[in-house]
Amino acid sequence: MTQPSKNPRRDGRFHHHRSHFLYHVDPLTTRGLEIGAFDLPLVEPMEGRCDFADWNTAEYLRDIAKPDTGHNPDFVVPINYNLLQGYDQVPDGYDWVAAAHVIEHVPDIIGWLKQITTKLKPGGILFLIIPDKRYIFDIYRQESTFTDALVAHKSAFKHPSFAQVFDHFYYHAPGLVARDVWIGNSLPGPMLNFANAFSIAEKAELAYEVDAHCWVLTPDSFSALTQSLCNSQMINLQPLDLHPTVFGGLDFSVVLQKPAT
Repeated sequence: MTQPSKNPRRDGRFHHHRSHFLYHVDPLTTRGLEIGAFDLPLVEPMEGRCDFADWNTAEYLRDIAKPDTGHNPDFVVPINYNLLQGYDQVPDGYDWVAAAHVIEHVPDIIGWLKQITTKLKPGGILFLIIPDKRYIFDIYRQESTFTDALVAHKSAFKHPSFAQVFDHFYYHAPGLVARDVWIGNSLPGPMLNFANAFSIAEKAELAYEVDAHCWVLTPDSFSALTQSLCNSQMINLQPLDLHPTVFGGLDFSVVLQKPAT
């Protein structure tokens, strides 16, 4: 029997999503990969077999995980695969892949889903935790569409596009708190700073130096997007389960499955 985690960041929101994950995954009898876990993995080393991939080194993550950032350096995961070197180095045959608050950052959502599918064994699952645009700083942005995903894939985006970055910064609502949305309090407006958003977006065209929410999603829009991707055979993953955003929350969780044959 494993000892309970001492990670102070494992709050009620975390356990809500982890219970959804554990409904589909037994980490003690499976082999998984978590992407971008930072200091809050779904499966800590003593809880099961899990490799970790990130765009940063563990040393860098520990340096920025300070008390004033809300993170904890003592729980930064070991990084097995540095994704700056791409996904080819990551082996195949995982029973599951998990990623919390990752998919909204990838420039080419179709390409990313295809990459992840190659890392899963037949019947394997992809578990995602995704921010709900209705309760975060993306509240004033339009939801992403199937067409948006096709354009990004056809353009083979390797870093966030001008449009993705401009939209992120122009409509950004700083200081928005999910609780205020839920209970009907007044909300901060979007920044609408054209010069700033335009300048940042121009710089983003040159290299992957600007982080942005490339995809703006809700449970319904993500379901519609994945269904369209499945129907068009753009991805080889089937929607299996979705837990919508709970009252007071800001994100939802999704399970997609690679067909068994």
